[in-house]
Amino acid sequence: MVIFDKDKHTYINSNNKEEYISATTLINKYKEPFDVEKFSKLVSLRKGVSQDTIKETWDKIKKDACDFGSSIHTLIEEYFIDNKNNNHPVVLNFLKHFNKSDYHNIKNEHILFDHEFSIAGTADIIADVNEKVFDIVDIKTNKKIREKSLYNKFFLTPLLHLSDCEISTYSLQLSLYAYMYSNISNKQLRNMYILWFNKDNNDFIKIPITYLKNDILNMLRHYNENYRRGNFRKLTGIKS
Repeated sequence: MVIFDKDKHTYINSNNKEEYISATTLINKYKEPFDVEKFSKLVSLRKGVSQDTIKETWDKIKKDACDFGSSIHTLIEEYFIDNKNNNHPVVLNFLKHFNKSDYHNIKNEHILFDHEFSIAGTADIIADVNEKVFDIVDIKTNKKIREKSLYNKFFLTPLLHLSDCEISTYSLQLSLYAYMYSNISNKQLRNMYILWFNKDNNDFIKIPITYLKNDILNMLRHYNENYRRGNFRKLTGIKS
């Protein structure tokens, strides 16, 4: 069993106390890091303000975005837990795009894991259609969800063909969730999609996501061979 330590923001295998890498941290290993010092200095020179002012502004924007995203997630999470907020506009708009009656079992904020690679993550919604197939739904509150990098940047090896943008990042995230849940449950993925909360009209927009299974397998192989320490078993075969 894998548990999430909220204080340390880490996933722990409760049996052997091993710390697992999070899905988002794993994916970020395959992205070129953002050079805060370099770009904050460039912006400060262009705008004629101090570099510290630029970094403080960026930190505030990031914090405000995180707080807003948490508030939307909390409204929907509480609805699933005890039918709370069922008349809230955000929840009502969410339910226009997510039909509970389509599913026989819905898991909210569900922890997923892979013991083979010591990876874990939390899916917003896993909805079992029946005993054989499932859907994955993720709630996003970004200002924008781009399909292409603004700066013509790409992911790192072995994902060089993927543009470093929101769609690619979230496609990898949801695909990793789908891979882990399929292995845990022996069920097959049917659909994945993002419900993006558009602040301009206070409604959700449904964005279908492609299952990048081959990219996930290539990433896991690369991670196993290049990042993990100790005498781990090399990957010789991956469950479908």
